[in-house]
Amino acid sequence: MRLTARTTASVQFEQLSSNVQALQHNTCRVGNMRGSRTG
Repeated sequence: MRLTARTTASVQFEQLSSNVQALQHNTCRVGNMRGSRTG
């Protein structure tokens, strides 16, 4: 049970990390589009 819980937590953490990276990538794209004036 503990091993399963750890595995599930690891998978959830990996999914969360990938989601965070995607959000950061989208934020950078939006920032570049909006902040093209300021550079």
